[in-house]
Amino acid sequence: MDESGPVEVLPAPEGTSAKRGVKLVYANGVTVEHKDGFGVHFFGSEGEVQVNRGRIALTLGGKEVAKYTSREDGGSLTSTLYKVKQQYLANAKISLYKSEHHIQDFLDSVETRQKPITSEIVGGRTAICCHLMNLTYYHGEKIKWDPAGNRFADGTGSVLWLTRDYRSPWNV
Repeated sequence: MDESGPVEVLPAPEGTSAKRGVKLVYANGVTVEHKDGFGVHFFGSEGEVQVNRGRIALTLGGKEVAKYTSREDGGSLTSTLYKVKQQYLANAKISLYKSEHHIQDFLDSVETRQKPITSEIVGGRTAICCHLMNLTYYHGEKIKWDPAGNRFADGTGSVLWLTRDYRSPWNV
């Protein structure tokens, strides 16, 4: 999550037929959408990537170049990912660390004292994004979030949404 400015979390526009839809708009202009169909839809300067567990679609220059959503698409998820990697990521400037098993990666990091693939920063920021989307779904309101201060911004949201009622005698 970019800390250079507030993150806007927008519900699906009123009057649309969308049952679901939340859009995160970062201060640097990056937009992440959550909607029906795929879990996440990334828009870039040269194309789009839609992903969800077991599904992917890659569109470049307005043309769908790789897709796997079910066996009806032909091939398999593994072969589609291999194709994307070989044809479009072979000369990528950035290559991400790969973990075959997140739990083992975490246990290894405890033993070696090295950061796991998903550090506490990445994990925390990811969880916050998910919580903000869920709050937008639940309350149907636009939210602005100040990531540097971990609080709502510009009079949006409610501090009551950031806590819960605790059973007596416990409190925070």
